[in-house]
Order: sequence, then C-alpha cells, then structure tokens
Amino acid sequence: MAKDKVTILGLNDSNSAAAIIQDGKLIAFAREERFNRIKFDDAYPTRTVNYCLKEAGVSLKEVDHIVFAWNPGHELEPQDSPAAVRYHKHFLHYIPNNLIRHIGGDKKHKRITGISQEIRFMEGNIDLHFLPHHHCHAASSFLVSPYDKAAILTMDAYGDDITSEFFTGEGNKITSIGRTLYPYSMGQVYAGVTQFLGYRANSDEWKVMGLAPYGNLDYYDKFERITGLTKKSEN
Repeated sequence: MAKDKVTILGLNDSNSAAAIIQDGKLIAFAREERFNRIKFDDAYPTRTVNYCLKEAGVSLKEVDHIVFAWNPGHELEPQDSPAAVRYHKHFLHYIPNNLIRHIGGDKKHKRITGISQEIRFMEGNIDLHFLPHHHCHAASSFLVSPYDKAAILTMDAYGDDITSEFFTGEGNKITSIGRTLYPYSMGQVYAGVTQFLGYRANSDEWKVMGLAPYGNLDYYDKFERITGLTKKSEN
C-alpha cells in the first residue's frame, strides 16, 4: 500500500458489519451474516474485517484509523436510552482481542504495550475512535460521495438518543445544525407500522417499503396529525 493513502476501517455491532475506505473511496463493505449465515448476527465481524482488509490490500497494522459508530461518552450520564451501555459492553470489551485475530505471526508479533484511544503495538499504532452515531451516518454518505458541498439528513430509530440529525457538508467537514431526540422517532413509527402489519419490526421494513406503491392515501391525514412533519415552526 502506498504510504500516502489514508485507510479507515469502520465497525458496527448491530447486524455486525465492517467497511473500509481509502482516500475517500469505499473499497469494501459487508455484514457478518453474509459469511456465517446467521441472520442479524451481532458478534464481532471477524470474517467481514478479513474480507475488507483483503480487498483493500492492507494488513490491520496498515490501517490508519478504526471507527466504531457509537459514542460511549454519551452513556456516562444516567438516562433511559434504549442504547444503554449494557447493549454494547460485550462488543466493546472484546474489540482489542478481536482485532488481534487479523494479525498473523507469533505471540510476540501481537504483543500490546498499552491501550487508550489507540492500540500501541511494539511496532506501530492503531488509532481507535468511538464517534457519535449520526455523525457516522452522515460521514458514510457524504465523505464518499462526489459532492463537495451538500445538505445531509440522517434518520433511524435512535442512536446516542438522537433519531434524526441535520448537517451541512463542505469539503471534508460535516457540521451539525439540528437534531431530533428520542422518543420522537420516524424510525420507530415505521417499525410500529411494520409490526402492526404482522411483520418483524427492525427487520421487515423493506417489505413495507415494497407494499407502499400498492397502497392509497386513506391514512395520510391520520399520519400527518400523528407525525406533524408538515407543521410550520413557530420560531
């Protein structure tokens, strides 16, 4: 790998997955379930990381930054977030050990001298970043897009107690300009509708998307009142 290339490895623990980027270009990405055939597997994505490293033609020690799309600092204050630290601790606790799986050689080659926000080996360091969830959503779309400037909207069920966030992107910088906090979540509404129709929430939403073109507007007014998406701001 050319030394002037910046390589970023991204990790996810919900439907565990990994992606790798070099110089702003997406090289490879996949979910672990594609390799082990376990639907919605949330274990550390060993096979996926190996696949990404191979596709990028790098070893783990040649990766400049490793990013996990969750901010543990958010969980330091007591709160009732459904994304509480207990849901992540197993994955987080074993990240250093799991990463070492991708390094060949004998035990001496894998020996770690210390851990903080970076993993320091006897030869070389790996920077490990725990970043805000919706910032990672925004970065994963804008920073690998062909656009130099864009408006960015992220929406999901929740992440770090945020359900949607608004950003501006320019160059390599993303700036948050507004957000919606849990429990006000369009993602949760969509999950509720999915479950009401007899499907599995947080799994079968794609089926509801497929059904949508065959529907009509019978419930439009009711959802407009519930969601308030068309309400003008009073500020």
